[in-house]
Amino acid sequence: MGPSGSGKSTLLHILGMLEDASEGEYLFQNEPVHKMNDKKRTQLHRGSIGFVFQAYHLIDELTVYENIETPLLYKNVPSGERKSRVADILDRFNMVAKKDLFPTQLSGGQQQLVGIARAIVAEPAVIFADEPTETFILTRRGRSWNCLQS
Repeated sequence: MGPSGSGKSTLLHILGMLEDASEGEYLFQNEPVHKMNDKKRTQLHRGSIGFVFQAYHLIDELTVYENIETPLLYKNVPSGERKSRVADILDRFNMVAKKDLFPTQLSGGQQQLVGIARAIVAEPAVIFADEPTETFILTRRGRSWNCLQS
């Protein structure tokens, strides 16, 4: 929490291994991130971190289903398990009817739900959320956080 421009997003990007820190060091799962090569950082990021972006970062050319499935593809999850996990997440977020739509066909709140679903589908060790409820109305906030806590 903090005012706009105070570095919250930058900090999350550094902790999530999306950006390099200009100085200092930190450990993630007892590994010194500042000493890792790019390949090791990418492996650790893909295997252990879920990220909910403030600006959604959905892939416009992919459907809701495909956007949610993407992290599982990067982790080489077998097809049957991918289908099961995505179906479960779609159900938990009440988005089964939207699975074949593209991000541009969704409201901002629906896009954010897809972003949250994408972050949790691979069951990461940690989820970094950059203002994930900013576009939600109050009644949706409770549901999205309940899904993150499940």
